[in-house]
Amino acid sequence: MSKSKKNNSKKQSNSKKVKCKGNTKPLNIKNKTICVGKCPHSGGPIVYDPQKDELLCPWHGSRFDVKSGKVLKGPSVKNLQIIK
Repeated sequence: MSKSKKNNSKKQSNSKKVKCKGNTKPLNIKNKTICVGKCPHSGGPIVYDPQKDELLCPWHGSRFDVKSGKVLKGPSVKNLQIIK
């Protein structure tokens, strides 16, 4: 096995994998992985906006606090599920 393949294998085996429960998915934010649910407004995907340090649903623009999942801007009126 070549040196580069050995190094690649080592990196992959040392990486930390997070398993999310229920209807949540892993999301990497600032080298930490949290588990987030779908947008409570319409079930859209959640992405991280590093410029504002917020979670965002690109479908209708709902914004959520990264740490608590609290709604910062609607149309969602329900908080986002976050599991740390």
